[in-house]
Amino acid sequence: MTTPVDSLVEIVKQHKTIKIDKLCSQLGLPSSIVEKWLVILEEYGVLTVNYSGFEGYITYNESQDKKETDIENIKTVFIERCKEKGLTFSQIKPLWFSFLEKTKPRIKEEFIESNKKKGYQSSKIQNAWKKFEKDLEAF
Repeated sequence: MTTPVDSLVEIVKQHKTIKIDKLCSQLGLPSSIVEKWLVILEEYGVLTVNYSGFEGYITYNESQDKKETDIENIKTVFIERCKEKGLTFSQIKPLWFSFLEKTKPRIKEEFIESNKKKGYQSSKIQNAWKKFEKDLEAF
């Protein structure tokens, strides 16, 4: 199951670079909604938005999958950045769950690796992940 945000990212990946208005047209969504999503996706390095004259162009950041994630503060940083952009709680909540759905496997992998490096046993890491996962999913 894909969300509209997932569809947005996939369209940009396929085109490498795409105009904002063409993206909105392909998604069948108004630019006001798409532009809010773009702000968040750009903040997290998933996409880059550039403007030439009055037209905006979006590019997928291939290196985004390799970036380190601040595991301990991911939700806090996400919410703070959304608030800085003037988004309300009702706007942030669906963005968070869409973001989480897409990035949870990477977050889990980094969580496990980070705790292995600290010398924790696998069983303790798995128990800690379950608690951490519940905290991530609670909004």
